[in-house]
Amino acid sequence: MTSPFARRLTRLLWDWLSWALATVFVVGSRYDFQLNVVLWASVGMYTLTACALQAVIGAIGMLYRGRYRIATFEESVGLAATTGLVGGLLAVWFIGLSEGITFP
Repeated sequence: MTSPFARRLTRLLWDWLSWALATVFVVGSRYDFQLNVVLWASVGMYTLTACALQAVIGAIGMLYRGRYRIATFEESVGLAATTGLVGGLLAVWFIGLSEGITFP
């Protein structure tokens, strides 16, 4: 039997993997996976920022602290709200506020 901490950490790592794969797939397909080193660096920074925000906002919303039962409608709503908030914050930051960052 696994500990509650290990189960929660596994869910967080799964969400991080999802952010990473989605970002690489979307940006890579946009440029036919022909990105130079500078663009990959900003994709990496975007992914790390997304993962950090997902962890913080998920912890605040108790997504990873056992508030929801797994695979319930309530968990889906909580995950969608967390992901939407993270996506919105990322859009504001990378598109609106950071002028020196080149993000595809």
